[in-house]
Amino acid sequence: MKKTILFLLFLLILPLSFANLVGPSYSLTDINSFKVTLKNNNVCSIYPLSESDFAKLKTNSGIFAADLYVKFTPNIESNSYLQFFVNDMPVKFKTKVGYKYSESIGYSNFQDGRYILLLEDFKDQNELNLKICGFVSGSVYDLELLPGSKVGSFKLPYFGCSGCFEKTLDNYLFLVGDMVKAEISLKNMGTDSATVFIKYNYFDVNTEIKMLGGEVFYTGLSGLTDSTNIFYYFKSKTDKYFLIPPASVEYVYDGYKFTELSNPIIVNAKNYLDDVECEVNPSKIEYSTSETAKLILTCYNKSSELKQFNLVLNINDAEMLNDDILIESKKVIEKVVPYTYDNLDKKSACGAITTGMESKNIPCVEFYFSEGTSNYTWYILGFIILVLFGIFIYYQFFL
Repeated sequence: MKKTILFLLFLLILPLSFANLVGPSYSLTDINSFKVTLKNNNVCSIYPLSESDFAKLKTNSGIFAADLYVKFTPNIESNSYLQFFVNDMPVKFKTKVGYKYSESIGYSNFQDGRYILLLEDFKDQNELNLKICGFVSGSVYDLELLPGSKVGSFKLPYFGCSGCFEKTLDNYLFLVGDMVKAEISLKNMGTDSATVFIKYNYFDVNTEIKMLGGEVFYTGLSGLTDSTNIFYYFKSKTDKYFLIPPASVEYVYDGYKFTELSNPIIVNAKNYLDDVECEVNPSKIEYSTSETAKLILTCYNKSSELKQFNLVLNINDAEMLNDDILIESKKVIEKVVPYTYDNLDKKSACGAITTGMESKNIPCVEFYFSEGTSNYTWYILGFIILVLFGIFIYYQFFL
């Protein structure tokens, strides 16, 4: 009887253990080869999909990704790395080092020679030209893309979209010792459910904050379009600017472990507040060119009187807000100032409050836009219009 039960359990577990990514796909090694050696140590290969082939992938409801198998010879960490480009735009990888983006991955990023490259952000393109570049140096003398590598539209959980995995605070302006509530929200916008493990490594900032309670770990099933929210509470132990690191979510699918990071938050706790204290914080530091940046202005009246003052916010010296504010005693007001993409220059948001004849500056914060995929279509469209216009002029005046 026990053997029968164990056998039935094995039959149930077997499909889960050896399942493949489900969805239409194209073999990369059938399209082109890729091998990097010390003799030829900097190589790029292009894997184009026709417009019709790419359209077939886009009409599928799956998540657009590349499932890559790469052989490192020998299998050790070195200075060797790989880079990926979609229509000549670099694919960026979020890292835990400074919570910035990298444009390359190395041996340690692969799991038994496998890397699943999520490309959902590029699904709005009209065509697909995937370019893989490799560089070998030092002890690794050979990189090779193996059969089984494919690009396709797969049945996958997905938490990488804008707003899918976020951390927010209920108050961005607070005193040392004040209790602050943090919320971590996760939403699955993929095509399959997954058991997720959310964690917040508060030990990264244990010199600045003291945890007061709530959840810093969560394990549970995230179904399609389900929202998962966990909360924790902390207080600051120091009066300075410090970084609250992002939370991370991990999940295993098809034997591969995915890790996503939420946004980090910069806060500034105070030992005391002036009669009126204001701060400006971007909702995040980096925005894509298709997003609208949100600058959150928070003002607190710590006095026992009704206060009236003028509030100004400038972004790169351009006035974005100039309001007369009336705020009751011990109250907090919040204003959200939107800012749409104009260029890739770093933005500096600075402000000032004026009460009577006295004026006080609001500390500046910086944010920026990074090149997204949405502008590429406009570049192509603009180029086509210029070509058509040139043809029109040629036939109109030179024939």
